[in-house]
Amino acid sequence: MLTVVKNRKGVIDVDTVKGCTLGMAAYPDGGCYGECYACKMARAYGFNFKISVNRKIVDREHMNTLTIIMQGYPANWYRVGTAGDPCHDWSGTLTTIKALRYSGKIPVIITKHWRKLSDDQIERLRGLSAVVNTSTSGMDSDGEIKHRVGEIERLKGCGVRSVCRVVTANYGSSE
Repeated sequence: MLTVVKNRKGVIDVDTVKGCTLGMAAYPDGGCYGECYACKMARAYGFNFKISVNRKIVDREHMNTLTIIMQGYPANWYRVGTAGDPCHDWSGTLTTIKALRYSGKIPVIITKHWRKLSDDQIERLRGLSAVVNTSTSGMDSDGEIKHRVGEIERLKGCGVRSVCRVVTANYGSSE
């Protein structure tokens, strides 16, 4: 079941997916770069981060409750992609964002694009005024960087606000 949570930084988190199957397959030792915050938190709470779990709105009453909770926070945006990558269920993520549009808040999606958006899904994102932050890092492979930068440009070219989000980690203490 989908929840709305205000994190310690005051950000509204609406995770449509918990876990990151494809990221953990690519980086099995601790998630991306061995430093994935979401993976570390999942382990701390005893969750299997290797399995992406889709989280959905159950019914209209649930949707109304989530909307009211979101309206109670002063921020004009909310984050989708804190404890998992929403790309594991683009369809469900878009359905959720559409349902929560009455909150009056802008959805900001954080993704690594393990799965590509279809052209139709990009059009839906544009219509929902979503912002897509694509996570990149100097530790990404050349292929990952090419793919992610390509998705950033593809989204921009389709009229979606697309931002390159640079991920850093603790350098120099290991190979």
